[in-house]
Amino acid sequence: MKYKLDYLKSFIKVLFWPILLELGQFLLIILFTIFFNMNYIATLKKQFPNLTDFQISNKFNEIMNTNKYIEELNIFLRSRSLIIIIILMIIVLPLIIKSYKKLKIKENKTYKLTKLIINSCLLALILNITIYLINTILPITNRYDNMSIKINIILTTGFLAPILEEYIFRGLVYNKLKKFNSKKTAIIITTILFALLHFELSQIIYTLLVGFYLIYIYDKTNNIYLSILTHIIINTSTILLMPLIINTNIYIQVGLLIILSLCFYQNLIINFFKENT
Repeated sequence: MKYKLDYLKSFIKVLFWPILLELGQFLLIILFTIFFNMNYIATLKKQFPNLTDFQISNKFNEIMNTNKYIEELNIFLRSRSLIIIIILMIIVLPLIIKSYKKLKIKENKTYKLTKLIINSCLLALILNITIYLINTILPITNRYDNMSIKINIILTTGFLAPILEEYIFRGLVYNKLKKFNSKKTAIIITTILFALLHFELSQIIYTLLVGFYLIYIYDKTNNIYLSILTHIIINTSTILLMPLIINTNIYIQVGLLIILSLCFYQNLIINFFKENT
């Protein structure tokens, strides 16, 4: 019984970091939503100067239940996503890095960087093309709808988010879980937690596979910077190349998927990690 309680306490301590990330993001979204609502109400007062504050409040409550309001709010939040993640990083990242350094992790492998970059890019495209093709037959996501290359998405999803996620999941969660679990159990739990962070079913499946790849990279090298680089390559490859691929016909997409899969398999069986000499 005591062992179970100790395990539970240790596990809760590990969950602190993912919860901190989600809670910080949630609070910032609430803050920006309040700011959006205040501006909306101010606009209503200008449009209807004869209405009392109570009438304006009732009118705003009616508007909040409309699809137009939800769409405008989503557009507003997406346009401020870069600001949100920068604020989050300023607040949270120093704490995360400090905690990671306390673990005193030493690198235990060298690696073939070129093959790693190629493999990461191949994996991102293979998974995304597969999900996209499945989605054309059985719609499960709208993430590929109106997909285009945008600077704020490149900066947030492509570069900044991977830094936070790698430090938290591969850096802190995985290493802390290994202290009271087997390596295999720590890998599985860390990857599941990472996948559940993404909510949508197609994203959960995608990040589950990517998560295993990222933790494989980290486990072989103990190099958090390499793990971050790998994550950045995967995300930016998706952002920059998928809009081009989805604008081709299905025969090109299937052919490309086959070629990329063969290339990935060939690179995968040639181990791109070299033992220290």
